Amino acid sequence: MIDLHTHSTASDGRCTPRELVARAAAAGVRTLGLTDHDTVEKVPVDAARVLAPSLTDDEIKAIARLARRAEKHYGIPQDVEWAVDRELPDGDNVILLQARPETVWSRRPRTPVASADGDLMASIVNTLVSPLHTRSSTGVEPG
Repeated sequence: MIDLHTHSTASDGRCTPRELVARAAAAGVRTLGLTDHDTVEKVPVDAARVLAPSLTDDEIKAIARLARRAEKHYGIPQDVEWAVDRELPDGDNVILLQARPETVWSRRPRTPVASADGDLMASIVNTLVSPLHTRSSTGVEPG
């Protein structure tokens, strides 16, 4: 089970961060997001889990579909909270917890990725000279 939105006594929750992590582990939560406001606490993680993905590719796709359905239903961009229930069968285990109108990114002015002047060659050259993403010298993707 994954819970990516919890609060501790550092904001408006009832348990300390340490108690919350212990309770989540005892309940079988594999991945926990402690989302207290303006707080950060380092918690040790087993070496095998440090680079392991928290979600499968299928779960990521299911979350994207869920977010798109919520946006289509409400007619405006949504900030969605979701959970993955490992006790439900794959394909039925991504659950929408809540959705509310997204109020930051959707209100920013949109800038086109490519220029609208119709000069395709200039657009290609510009992208080659100033790529959107770069590889590190080690060949490992950033992020």
